[in-house]
Amino acid sequence: MSMPRQPQLGPPEKPHQASDRLATPTILVGFDGSGPSWGALSWAYGEARRSGGRIVAAFVSSSAASSLLSAAATTAGLPYCEDVARQALADQADGLRRQVQRDACDQGMEVGFVQAEGDPATELVTLAERLRADLLVVGKSSKFLHHLSGSVAKRLSGGRRGTVLVIVP
Repeated sequence: MSMPRQPQLGPPEKPHQASDRLATPTILVGFDGSGPSWGALSWAYGEARRSGGRIVAAFVSSSAASSLLSAAATTAGLPYCEDVARQALADQADGLRRQVQRDACDQGMEVGFVQAEGDPATELVTLAERLRADLLVVGKSSKFLHHLSGSVAKRLSGGRRGTVLVIVP
């Protein structure tokens, strides 16, 4: 005589999923210091308060920025020093980190900060996967050229398997 089977209430869980539901939700915010990115961070504060989640702000310096600096220096007949350009990006990231930490302190929140270099949409997805972020939040760019070339928000909302929230100013 065979034993009756227990009904299955959904697809079988992967080994890490059961413990993930008990973990603190992670909210990754794409942050570049622009008005829309501050709006995304502000929204994340409220969501973290509601859900008990943690926030990580991510600054991705575009590899295109380094290319533009190099091209501008060459066009102007100036020497281009990659070390100087990298230091400028590191200084920018450090300034953004301080701004975020100051604002988080004012909000009574703790916010982690990470920096990456490369294509912003690609790097944000990579960071979201590495951090196991439950939610990726970005601000909608108001720059005209981003609407023509495809903004980071638009590219993220079409290509990530997880939840992406675009904050419209």
